[in-house]
Amino acid sequence: MTEATDTPVANPMMPGKRGGQLRRGGGRKPDARKATAVQAIRDGLPGAVKALLSQSANGEGWAIKLVLEYGLGKPVDKVEISGPEGGPLEHSLPLTDAERRILRDARLALDAEPDAETDT
Repeated sequence: MTEATDTPVANPMMPGKRGGQLRRGGGRKPDARKATAVQAIRDGLPGAVKALLSQSANGEGWAIKLVLEYGLGKPVDKVEISGPEGGPLEHSLPLTDAERRILRDARLALDAEPDAETDT
């Protein structure tokens, strides 16, 4: 709605679409339960961090792991993907007979072209 006339304004993101008009109070309503839960977590966070650091200082392995992984940033796991015996990956692409002919003809045409380096 416009401030001056209180009439609905068409949604500029969807030109030509009827409905879905922008108006005061429109749109998804905030979830009060979620907002309350998030605020409770935020309020308790300093105490939870102190307890975690205390447990890690006491030598608790799980707490030390959490502090290192989330406090300093967990390192990225690198995964190498290779074929059998560490060789290259084998891949195949099913081709139709027509596609095979096109590729064969292109290969033959390339092989028939004189090499630019040997002509000079």
